[in-house]
Amino acid sequence: MSRHHTQEVPRLSDCTVARGDRWIYVAGCNVAPRSTDVGRIDCEVDDLRRLLDRGARVAILTHQGSAADGSAVPVPHVAARLSDRLGRTVAYHPTSTGPAARARAAALHPGDAVVLGNVRLDPREQQGSGELADEYAQLGDAVAVGAFSRAHRRDASNHALLTRLPSHAATALLAEVEALAPWAAGDPGSVAILGGVKREKTTIALAGFVETHALVLPGGAVLHALLEAAGNDIGDSSLGEDPSSARAVARDVLARRADRILLPRRVVTRELAGAGVQERRVVDGVPAGWAIVDHVVPDEALTRLRELGRGGGRALLAGTPGLVTAGHVTATRAYAAALEWFGDRAMLLGGDTVQDVPFAGRRSTGGGSALRFLVDGELPVLQVLALRQQRAVAS
Repeated sequence: MSRHHTQEVPRLSDCTVARGDRWIYVAGCNVAPRSTDVGRIDCEVDDLRRLLDRGARVAILTHQGSAADGSAVPVPHVAARLSDRLGRTVAYHPTSTGPAARARAAALHPGDAVVLGNVRLDPREQQGSGELADEYAQLGDAVAVGAFSRAHRRDASNHALLTRLPSHAATALLAEVEALAPWAAGDPGSVAILGGVKREKTTIALAGFVETHALVLPGGAVLHALLEAAGNDIGDSSLGEDPSSARAVARDVLARRADRILLPRRVVTRELAGAGVQERRVVDGVPAGWAIVDHVVPDEALTRLRELGRGGGRALLAGTPGLVTAGHVTATRAYAAALEWFGDRAMLLGGDTVQDVPFAGRRSTGGGSALRFLVDGELPVLQVLALRQQRAVAS
């Protein structure tokens, strides 16, 4: 599935929806209960409204958090937000599998919807369980998939399920892909600001973007790995979700593309066992018991950003450059201000990034999925939909 061929997938907008049809809608409402950014819920509204206005009975599957680290929680707040945005009651049921969930979906009246329990409460979901996908398939007769925020995952509900029933790409999914297309096309004046701790940033994005972007500005675990690879002591700074891979990629890109990476000379460090915060020179190293939590953006980085922005280049920011949740916002604020030089040629990627970076411009609801798409040009969810389309045409 090429990044340039979304027309190869079956679309919800092309479907005839009849009154009483039973649909499963796979949403990407990965929003914590008290989150102030609800873009991942709101982007699914138009597709849901289209189904409900035509009298479909819709069982909504969505996710939040992960069973692996215990962050998955019930999602009644998603039903409440959808009710508000749709102007009609969207019910909530606490489970997504089993007799009670099947009965709840079957009891829907034409034009009604129910948000079923968080699929991530079942550890089999992120394992891509075929058995679990079979259970989901009993909730309806056709599938519409939005959920761009996890289109890069091979989860049971948004990948394996699509092989069980007639499945269609929702407008919410395709709109995100098409919005990213200009950033995927390649631009000699492009810049990528990478932060956070997720593997997609420390490995996939870093390795990919040094090949396609004129400038890569690291923050977060991406920065820590690069500083260590350059021979600096980083104390107990985080290397993200996959430290060994982060180290390997950092060494590789510095060996091949160091000219495209600009490292800061000063970092902000925090004492792990106390309340101390200290700015340090990178060359002086970070002692054990201290961790890098932010950095001072060098003047030459701001100069390059200004030149690229005013020269018509593109910019993306994925992952916060510093530990924003603990109040360390020096680099984040500097980069947010610099993005203004790019206007609508700047984009934020990902839910946490959008919530934590003070920039009101373009945004994508997907962090990992957007990065996967920009680097590889492919997403597993689009691939499985395209395969279904090819088989339908061949038959």
